[in-house]
Amino acid sequence: MEKTTHFFQCQTKKQAFCLLISEVMKIVIVLHQSGYRDFTTYYIHFVCCYLTNEFPELVSYTRMLNLMQGVLVPLCSYLTHCQARPSLISPSYRFVITDAFSDIRF
Repeated sequence: MEKTTHFFQCQTKKQAFCLLISEVMKIVIVLHQSGYRDFTTYYIHFVCCYLTNEFPELVSYTRMLNLMQGVLVPLCSYLTHCQARPSLISPSYRFVITDAFSDIRF
C-alpha cells in the first residue's frame, strides 16, 4: 500500500524536497499575518532564514510559487470553514460613539 503523505509529489528524483499541502498553507497564512508587503522578501529573508527548523524540506522560491497555485482551493475552503465557526467571544455592536453623536446607536 502506497503511503501518500505529500500532496505535491516530486516530479523527478532530482527534486528531493517536497512540502505538504498544510505546510504551504501555513506559510501563506503566516505571510498575511506578518508585516511583509511582498512574498519574495518574506520567503527569502524570513522563511528560508528563520523557519528552517519548522520546515526542513523547504523548496526554492520559484517552486514555492508553483506550489502556492495548487493550494488556492484548499486554502479558501479552510478559511471559509474558519469564518463559519462561531467564536467564544462575540462582540457587542451596541455602543455609543461620542458625546457629539450620543443618540446614534449601532
